[in-house]
Amino acid sequence: MGEAQQTAARKAKDAAETAAPETTPQGAAPSPATERAVEPSRPVPDTATGSTTPATPAQPPTTFDALQVRFGDDLCHDLSRSSKKEWLITNGIGGYAMSTVIGLNTRRHHGLLVAARRGATGRSVVLSRIEEKLRLPGAERPLDTVFYPGVVHPKGYEYMESFALYPVPTFMYVGKRWRLEKRVALVQGENTVVVRYRLLPRNPKKDIPPPPKPGADPNAEV
Repeated sequence: MGEAQQTAARKAKDAAETAAPETTPQGAAPSPATERAVEPSRPVPDTATGSTTPATPAQPPTTFDALQVRFGDDLCHDLSRSSKKEWLITNGIGGYAMSTVIGLNTRRHHGLLVAARRGATGRSVVLSRIEEKLRLPGAERPLDTVFYPGVVHPKGYEYMESFALYPVPTFMYVGKRWRLEKRVALVQGENTVVVRYRLLPRNPKKDIPPPPKPGADPNAEV
C-alpha cells in the first residue's frame, strides 16, 4: 500500500471514531458529560418566595368540626318522610347500628347491633330492636314503632319531639307531663351497644303532646 493510501485510511479511521457515540466501559466511572446527562432535574425556583425548595403541602386540620343533623317533630310525626331518613354509626371492627330517625326498621340490615363475623365474610343482626314502653301512673306509652303488612303498631313516633345525630343518635320523646331522652351508642372495638334512657325536666313551651285518641279519657293522657 502506498503512502497516499495509508494516509487516506488513517483519516477515514479518525473520522469514524469521532462520529461514533462515546461509551463507558462497564465498571468504569462515567465522564462528567454522562453525569450531567443523568443528573436529576433541579427544583424550579419559587418566584413568590425566592426559594428553590418546593413548598410543603398544607397539612389537614387536626380538629374535627362536627356537622349536626337534627329533625324536629314536624318531620318525626310524618311517617312517610321520617321512615326514609336513616342514621348509621360504627364500632371500628366492621359492626354498626343503623335505623331510621324514628327507630322504625325498614331494611333487612337495620338493627341496634349488626356484628361482623369472625373468620368469615358478612354480618349478623345481633339485636334488631327493643320493645319500649314508658310506664306512668295509670298509663303506658309506647316508644317504639313497628311496621307490619298493612299496619303500623305501636306508633311511638307520635310522641317524638326531635332526633339529633351528634354526638350519638338521640331520640327525644315528649308527653303532657314528661320528657324522655334515648341515646344509642356503640363501644369502639367491641360488639357492644349501649341504649340509655333519661327522664328530663318538662319544658311547657316545647311540649307538644299527640292528639288524644277518639273516645279516650282526656284525664288519662299523660
